[in-house]
Amino acid sequence: MKTMTLKTWFVSLAMLLCCTSALAYDFEINGLVYTIISEEEKTVSLVSWQPIALGSNGHVKIPETVVYKDVEYHVTTIGKEAFIGCLDLKAVDIPNSIRKIEESAFYACSKLYEIVIPNSVTSIEAEAFRNCSELRSLEIPQNVTSIGKR
Repeated sequence: MKTMTLKTWFVSLAMLLCCTSALAYDFEINGLVYTIISEEEKTVSLVSWQPIALGSNGHVKIPETVVYKDVEYHVTTIGKEAFIGCLDLKAVDIPNSIRKIEESAFYACSKLYEIVIPNSVTSIEAEAFRNCSELRSLEIPQNVTSIGKR
C-alpha cells in the first residue's frame, strides 16, 4: 500500500477545497441546490442536485418557488451543468417559472426519456440536452427565441 507524505496530503486537500468551493451555492432544499440570482427580484437558479432529489423512480419535480430564510424565491433558471452526467435521471417536471435552461444543464443524462419544456422558457443554451440518448422527442415552445448549438 502506498503511503502519502504530509506534503502530498496537504496538496490533495488544497485541490479538494479548491474544486468543491468552485460550485458556489446558497441553499439546498429536498436535494435540489440553488443559488440566488437576485435578492431584489427574489429569483434563484437551480445549480445542482443531491441523490435524494431523484426519488426511487428517477423523476425530479422542480418547484416553481422555494422558501429560504422565510423569503419566497421564484426558480427561474436551470443552471449550467445542473444535472450533468446524472445517470439515474429519467424524467423532469419543469415549472412555468423557468425562463432559461443554461449550457449543458442535462448533458449526458443518458437515461432521461421524458421532459416537457413549458412555454415560459425563452432560452435554451448550448448542449443543454447533448448525449441524452434515451430522449426520444423534445417539443420546443414557440416562446423560445434562443437555442444554442447541439
